[in-house]
Amino acid sequence: MQEDGSNADAQAHLNTVPVTPSRNRTVSDRLAPQPFATPFRTPARRPILPTPSRTTSRFARTPGHGLSVAASEPQRRLVIHKLVLENFKSYAGRQEIGPFHKSFSSVVGPNGSGKSNVIDALLFVFGWRANKMRQGKLSELIHNRDGITPPSHCTVEVWFREIEDQPDSETFRVVPNSRLILTRSAQRNNASQYTLNGKRSSFTEVTNLLRERGIDLDHKRFLILQGEVESIAQMPAKAKTEHEEGLLEYLEDIIGTSEYKRPIEEHSQAVDTANEARAEKLHRVKIVQRELDSLEPRRRDAEQYLRNENQRIRHQSALWQHFAWKARTSSAEITQHRQALESRWEAESQKHADAQSQSESVQKEFDTLHTSIQQLQTEADSLAKQLSSAEKQQVEVSARLKLLETKRKKFLIGIQDAEKQQSEARSAAQNADQQLTSTAEQISKHELALEKEQAALQSLCLSLESKTRSFNEAIEAKQQELAPWVEKIQQESSKRDVAKEEYELLTKRVEELTQQRQQAEIRAKELEEEIQDQLRDLDALRTEQTELQDKLDEDAAQLDSMRTQQQEYKHDADSARRAADDAAQALASTTSQSEILQSLNRQAELGLLQGLHGRLGSLGAIDDRYDRAVSTACRALNDLVVDTVEVAQQCIEHLRKQNLGRARFLVLDKIRANPKAMAKTTTPENAPRLFDLIKCKQSVYAPVFYSELGDTLVASDLQQATRIAYGAKRWRVVTEDGQVIDKSGTMSGGGGRPREGLMSSQLHAGDLSPDQVQQLKRTAQLAQQQLESHTRSLMQMESMYHSSQARLSELPKRIKRLEMQVNASKQRGLDAEQYAATLKLAPESDLNTQHDANRIQTLEQSLEQHSATIKELEQCAGKVQRAIQDVQEEILEVGGVELRTLQSKVEGVQGMLQLSLEAQSKQELAKSKAENQLKQAEQAIHTNQEQLHILQTEISSLEQLQAKQQTEIDQLRQRLEAFKYDIEEKTEARTSLQAQLDENADRLRNFRQFEKEAKQQLANYAQKHTELENEAQKWHDKHRRLQLHDIPELQDSAPSADHAEVRVKQEQENSLHESIEAEKQSQLSNDSDASDSGQTPSAQGIDIEQDPGAESPKQSSTLDSLQLPELDEDSLANLQVAEVQASIEELEAILANDSVNTDVLEEFRKTEDTYLSRARDLELTTNQRDEAQAQLDRLRKERLDRFMHGFTQISMKLKEMYQTITLGGNAELELVDSLDPFSEGILFSVMPPKKSWKNISNLSGGEKTLSSLALVFALHAYKPTPLYVMDEIDAALDFRNVSIIANIIKERTRGAQFIIISLRNNMFELSSRLVGVYKTQNCTKSLAIENTDLHQSDKLKTQSKSPNKITSSPSKVNGEDAPLL
Repeated sequence: MQEDGSNADAQAHLNTVPVTPSRNRTVSDRLAPQPFATPFRTPARRPILPTPSRTTSRFARTPGHGLSVAASEPQRRLVIHKLVLENFKSYAGRQEIGPFHKSFSSVVGPNGSGKSNVIDALLFVFGWRANKMRQGKLSELIHNRDGITPPSHCTVEVWFREIEDQPDSETFRVVPNSRLILTRSAQRNNASQYTLNGKRSSFTEVTNLLRERGIDLDHKRFLILQGEVESIAQMPAKAKTEHEEGLLEYLEDIIGTSEYKRPIEEHSQAVDTANEARAEKLHRVKIVQRELDSLEPRRRDAEQYLRNENQRIRHQSALWQHFAWKARTSSAEITQHRQALESRWEAESQKHADAQSQSESVQKEFDTLHTSIQQLQTEADSLAKQLSSAEKQQVEVSARLKLLETKRKKFLIGIQDAEKQQSEARSAAQNADQQLTSTAEQISKHELALEKEQAALQSLCLSLESKTRSFNEAIEAKQQELAPWVEKIQQESSKRDVAKEEYELLTKRVEELTQQRQQAEIRAKELEEEIQDQLRDLDALRTEQTELQDKLDEDAAQLDSMRTQQQEYKHDADSARRAADDAAQALASTTSQSEILQSLNRQAELGLLQGLHGRLGSLGAIDDRYDRAVSTACRALNDLVVDTVEVAQQCIEHLRKQNLGRARFLVLDKIRANPKAMAKTTTPENAPRLFDLIKCKQSVYAPVFYSELGDTLVASDLQQATRIAYGAKRWRVVTEDGQVIDKSGTMSGGGGRPREGLMSSQLHAGDLSPDQVQQLKRTAQLAQQQLESHTRSLMQMESMYHSSQARLSELPKRIKRLEMQVNASKQRGLDAEQYAATLKLAPESDLNTQHDANRIQTLEQSLEQHSATIKELEQCAGKVQRAIQDVQEEILEVGGVELRTLQSKVEGVQGMLQLSLEAQSKQELAKSKAENQLKQAEQAIHTNQEQLHILQTEISSLEQLQAKQQTEIDQLRQRLEAFKYDIEEKTEARTSLQAQLDENADRLRNFRQFEKEAKQQLANYAQKHTELENEAQKWHDKHRRLQLHDIPELQDSAPSADHAEVRVKQEQENSLHESIEAEKQSQLSNDSDASDSGQTPSAQGIDIEQDPGAESPKQSSTLDSLQLPELDEDSLANLQVAEVQASIEELEAILANDSVNTDVLEEFRKTEDTYLSRARDLELTTNQRDEAQAQLDRLRKERLDRFMHGFTQISMKLKEMYQTITLGGNAELELVDSLDPFSEGILFSVMPPKKSWKNISNLSGGEKTLSSLALVFALHAYKPTPLYVMDEIDAALDFRNVSIIANIIKERTRGAQFIIISLRNNMFELSSRLVGVYKTQNCTKSLAIENTDLHQSDKLKTQSKSPNKITSSPSKVNGEDAPLL
């Protein structure tokens, strides 16, 4: 098929090729190995999405194989049909370049003719910068030459279309509907615009479309500019920076492996991060292992100690239960009845003791509040009425303002319309004046011409006077007869024109009245719809008010219930908090005691040691502010206080036997202090004496404190301490921060941490255990959480209630305001209806309107009469004129051709003069009409401005009134809100008082009834019950305080301390991939060793999985064993008291010899939990590190495999192409580092024929060009692009090499379109089509011709149906693309 313009090419649709799957795949799918697939996308290369119009691939590109096309199927590809340039650079006007051949076209022409502008046009469309097109900015691309006005823009159109190459043939078929016209325009302001098939587009859309069609815009291989062919092969082996490009990066982009760089870098960073995290977690596991190893021996001793202690407590429990049982047996029934009644009476007495007195005081307060609320409510109601009245007045004023504003807008519109009419009339009058002036000049010219022609005619007539005298006399007689008729016609025409003008003015006025009436009716309908909408809103507000009132009643009842419940929760929380605080303070004095003090206290509790008072710091209390001061100044706070020297000796003997260490003792009977010295004294700067700040537990301990402290003073800071210590009298001074100045002048202090915590701020003597204190704290915390949760719920409920109240109080105002708006809207609706009715009746009632209608009818009749009269007059005049014409014809016959010619000229000038006179008449009429309209417009403007001024004055006064009303409303509203706030507060207080009154009344009534009955019953058995109850209660209280120690079921041995070390050594010895398997084998061996030694895997290894919610049998048995057994009556009766007491003494002796710290159990449990948690974190981190490393290795392998496959293909094709071009040379792409191709880059080496191997930089210009073209052809074979445009690539080649390159392009690249700009006949002679470029008058033009032998044109004409033609720009004939040779 011959390549020519096809009319079948319609608007092109964007056909695309389906490629990789959509990005909706999962992460694993996207990262899964795929042969030569691109798993990652970058912004520079967007995926091509399939379109519904094309479900199967027309052709597929396979790396290394060029275009893979089935032999039996046509090959489809995109080609450039032609270029259309309009005012682009040297191309003036609209010029067409082409059509181009589907395979090989050559652009030829002399230097400076504009050949390179062809490739510049493509650069412009494909988005290159102006400097690439040898210009500074886009506006310089617009054609400019001397002598003509520069055009405002330039445009380049690239006409693409798709063709199908027929197999084994040079013919092709143009794909229907495949034409694609891509246009870019540049403006003078350097702005540009893209269009696609006539529709506006963008650079992004255009580039995406071209990429989808196979054009390589990323690497720009298809556009080789003048002098750039050598730069392709001269790229460095690898780019020095990320912003540069080397041969490695260039090939990677083409092969597609550059898209792996960013994912590989991200995975590498992830692996480094995971390794750092794993090393840190491994170090933390090893630290905890060492702690477990050090705690293991002490943990075993503590467990055994607690077991002995629990055994002693069980024996003690059985013994005290026996004593209590004996007392309860004697008074069982009396105890039961009395305890029940007494407990109830005490509770009721405590609950209702002050009910009567509280009721009276609450009642007085209630009455006062009630009276105050009534007064406030009365004032609030009055303010509400005032506010409602003021708001009503404001609504009325607002409605009036709205109405006036509407009128004001109408007047403004009227003024605008009148001003527009005034402007149009003035413009029409000016135009009429100008036209009259012009017409007058034309009339003068015509009159002069007429006089000239008439003079000539008269001269001729004088010469013919003897022959035409009779004819002239006849004509004069007829003209005299015609003059009255002409005058009558002119008079009637003038009357008709005046009547017609008046008729048009009156008709326009009637139309304006009709339009005003229609607008008034539309406004009335709009107001009616507005009223309906407002009525619907009013109904909705009333419904909301009813529903909101019902909801408020329900919320009020719920709030009362929640407030009552809050008081109960608050009481429970306060009680629990006080109990917990008291217990904690009581325990604080004992928690700091050492093992020595605990052992001595135990001896004192058993009665083996008398006269031990305890630690000196626990026998007094001081404010927390002076804790550091007393802890630093009094070194004896940890000493033990005893009564006598003998007691001190007993203590020392016990410590020696138990090997508990040493202690210092303060003997009371040996310490003497002067009472006068201990009395308060005067001090410098009123500094307090440290001794006076201590509150002693008993007065007997005061001498001990004074003996240790003396007159030591306390200063707030070191400056004050220095002034006091070194004053007239020396003092021992300690600062609040713990710095001491002695009397001798020595000073102690510094940056270390001072001593503190040796004396508490309160005195305690409790005997609670830490577990009991913790239980009390948990109880208090739960109670506080319950209170806080309930309080939050109450606050939310109150917030909702107040919001509903505010909404309910606002609704009546909104309803009233809306009612006022409805009334105002109704009034406006009535006004609009009345206005519409007035306009409707105006034509009937208005005399002027009726007169206009009558006048219109009269004018219509008058116009008809004038037209009929003129017609009759013209008929009469026509008869005379025909007679005159007949006579004139006879004269012309006498005068011959000369007379006819002069007569024709005179008639022509007279006709033109008549036309000018008619135009002058019409212009004068138009001027008169414009002046009348101008006067009417000025009058309308004046009238509307006067009305507007009056209206504006009224609006200003109403706005001032509205502002004043708004100020009054705001003041009233603020006062009303203040009254409401006071009423709400007092109402809440009154409600609370009412609840208290009701509650107290119920309590008093119930208590009086109960008290009367209880007194009689208690009097009967109170005496019998007292003694037995006291005894039983004593033993019961002692037994109740007993509590077994919780011994946690821990592992028999700590986790292996060598495990972490083994993991570290394995990681150092093995590689990154082998460490994963080695750690698993190490884990299995450790688990087996642990099972052989009786240890559990959870204590040995790291891979530990536990269900924290599951309770083991050991835990269940532990909880059961903590409960002290409650013995039945038979067991208590048969209990051997002596044996139990002996067992207790034996166990106490054993316990006395043990010196252990039971706190180590809790420490061990926490440490083991920490170890297990860190071990799990370590294993999780290791797995994450291994997964990241595997992903990184896979990506690197994919990148290497894909790159090496493409590299091998390109290198082989390069060798083949270079050998073909040079006829015996050799070339290759060599990896600098074959083990890591991406580290050093790629070298391009060639061996020209009969020469040695050389680097590309050492070649001559021609050799560099041949090497670069070989690489270009090799890349085309690996990854083809449908078209190539090259500018003078053969400039550095000799005759022989130009021929070789041309033949390669001609024979071996049939699957692509080549457009070569060349001056070498060896090149363009082999092209299929020549596109000539030449200059005429400094403008470039072009023509296209088939590259065939012109001597064979006759033969070609007989062979081809359509003759070959040479087409020049433009190349269309009658709208069709012209055929070519």
